[in-house]
Amino acid sequence: MPLQIPSISQNFPEIKDVHLATINLNLDEALRVRNYDHVTDQIHWAELGFPPEIFSLLRIKLEAPTGSIPIDAWIYVADGSYWRNCPRVQEIICSYINNLSEVDRFTLVIDENKLDHT
Repeated sequence: MPLQIPSISQNFPEIKDVHLATINLNLDEALRVRNYDHVTDQIHWAELGFPPEIFSLLRIKLEAPTGSIPIDAWIYVADGSYWRNCPRVQEIICSYINNLSEVDRFTLVIDENKLDHT
């Protein structure tokens, strides 16, 4: 993340201040995004031997825990990530959340028009 976010935020500055880690959420249902808010060109973010990657981001609101005030967050998909093919697992980026390890239930608020319901 420390190498990826600065590269991505050059063309998508709204993520420049996120905490440099992802929250990996195992969802109750599969989630398939139809329209991302931002898709990068290939980014050479890693050291030698790693291919460039494309990153896709979707604006969401995150309640952490469920029922708390929603914060800005993004579903973050790296095309080379293992999680890309697991629609019940989503990587989330957002600002730092205090006491994250104590949160046992999250809620994602997503624009339904961005999702694939087929």
